[in-house]
Amino acid sequence: MIDRACIGHCYSYANYEPSIAQFRIRATAENPYVAYTYEDSWLMHVGAYVVKDRDLPLYQVDLDGSGRMVVKSLRAGRCAQRKHDV
Repeated sequence: MIDRACIGHCYSYANYEPSIAQFRIRATAENPYVAYTYEDSWLMHVGAYVVKDRDLPLYQVDLDGSGRMVVKSLRAGRCAQRKHDV
């Protein structure tokens, strides 16, 4: 899971913890750092989130056909499809 590399020094935009307000980091309004609602967080998790202009820049880490990790720049209006479990 890619989030493990971020422990202690960065945040995952799709992390559910800020949106449910039960942890130290809480989202109290829309922001460019973490998903504000649990619904958005869940949609990102399952690969059904539609990128909005306010999200940009937003990147997706995935695997290519040979199994190598690749980083994709996402565009507004597109769904961040989940192809593989990394």
